[in-house]
Amino acid sequence: MGYSLLYKKMADAVGLECVFIPGNSKGSVFGGWESHAWNAVKINDKWELLDVTWGAGYSDENEKFHQVFQPGFFFTLPRIFALNHFPEDEKWQLLDQPIGKNEFKKQSAFSYADPVMGIADTEPFGIPLTKGMDGKVELRLKMQQPPTVIKLIMGNRDLKFERIDNDGWLTLRFVPTNGRELQIWGGERNRNRVTTTLIGVFRWNETSNKKIPQRH
Repeated sequence: MGYSLLYKKMADAVGLECVFIPGNSKGSVFGGWESHAWNAVKINDKWELLDVTWGAGYSDENEKFHQVFQPGFFFTLPRIFALNHFPEDEKWQLLDQPIGKNEFKKQSAFSYADPVMGIADTEPFGIPLTKGMDGKVELRLKMQQPPTVIKLIMGNRDLKFERIDNDGWLTLRFVPTNGRELQIWGGERNRNRVTTTLIGVFRWNETSNKKIPQRH
């Protein structure tokens, strides 16, 4: 919150139209619900969203802060920003159709902090994954630099999948297992070691995995 208040004062000092936005956030890709604050600034008569707190860096699993610039949190598309930012005043979602708290908590989330290494967009977006007529799920991720190594986990099980890289989109096709969500881990292979980080958690429509009873 301190970062956002400081940004507001600095913006006011230079004549930049800016608002301080209190609300809640998902503290990580895994979800959660915590108090948070961010800002919006008006540039060329258009409001833009930014999170200077998250943009300043990140904390690892040991709560150690790493000061690394995260440009993906500046001027983020509102529908993507809304994956993990829920303002007290819904107008600052900047969406034509604002979402409610329950919908916000159920949404999928992905890492977009790094415009090059992170996920810029997905298809489908904002809805649970479902199976196609062939019994497989297809998820497309827009990434400037897709990771060399991808791992899919559902219900604590590694999934086999088909990977297609084409024109900035990474397509993943797989047969789902029992589980409430799909985790996507991405990383690189260095010598004999593979290091991955969580880059997305996508909700799964469990009902689409159940067999429909046949009438006799």
